[in-house]
Amino acid sequence: KVANQDLYHKSISFYHEYKPLQLNDLMIALSPRVDHAKAIKQLISLNVLCMCKSYLLHVQKLNIAVVNEALNQLYIEEESYEELRNSVENYTNYEAAKLAEQLQNHSSIEFRRISTLIRKFSNRWSQTLEMAKKDQLYDDAIIYATESRDPEIAHSLLEHFIEIKRPDCVVSLLYLCYDIVVPDQVMLLCWLNDMMHYCMPYTIQLTRESVSRLNAFEARQKQVNENLDERENPVYFPSNSTQQLMIGASTFPSTFTTNSTRSNHSNATSQQSINSVMQQHRQNPF
Repeated sequence: KVANQDLYHKSISFYHEYKPLQLNDLMIALSPRVDHAKAIKQLISLNVLCMCKSYLLHVQKLNIAVVNEALNQLYIEEESYEELRNSVENYTNYEAAKLAEQLQNHSSIEFRRISTLIRKFSNRWSQTLEMAKKDQLYDDAIIYATESRDPEIAHSLLEHFIEIKRPDCVVSLLYLCYDIVVPDQVMLLCWLNDMMHYCMPYTIQLTRESVSRLNAFEARQKQVNENLDERENPVYFPSNSTQQLMIGASTFPSTFTTNSTRSNHSNATSQQSINSVMQQHRQNPF
């Protein structure tokens, strides 16, 4: 319950000397208040850091650099590459370049893979690919080339696979990096090295996609041309075109019907005038 940092460090020394088995519990109890950098430095000087691994795991959620680096070193000493990989993937506050350099010459290939992974996290794609090729981690190299989204890196890796005569890797690379590699460069490399047979799945897919795009473009262009024709040559309909025709009804245009009606009306008017004159003549013959 005290708030004096000096008392915390004195208690650590006391427990180390008299109650070493309870030192880890003490560190967990002090974790909300203790200065972790000073505490870890003291544990290292007392050579009891490995005894306080639970404490380190307890406070790693804070993602403090000194805690992450202390745990990473413990994992290396224990040769626990799975825990180390989980640590560098989830807690990124540490000196990445220093750890990658430390692991790149490790005797275990799994730790060298972690070194490659750390460089990938730093977007050092060229170094990542070179280390993967050096350790013949071709599956990892293909995945890293895909994630880089860099055509030059993918092309360089393709050249390497062709050079070492690994057609299986060529097929895998072209499948995963299909939208990254440059088609003419791929076909030229495969043709010059007698690997067109292994390039054929890529070529077939490329041809199919090209034809699909061309068909889609032609369909859109045809629709555009049809719309232009409709605008240039509009179709006009009669005014009564929306009226429903009766069975047996005349289908002549409305203009003809109107003219006929006007003609009948004019004839009727003329006949009425003649009848009126004749009637007057009968009444007054002279």
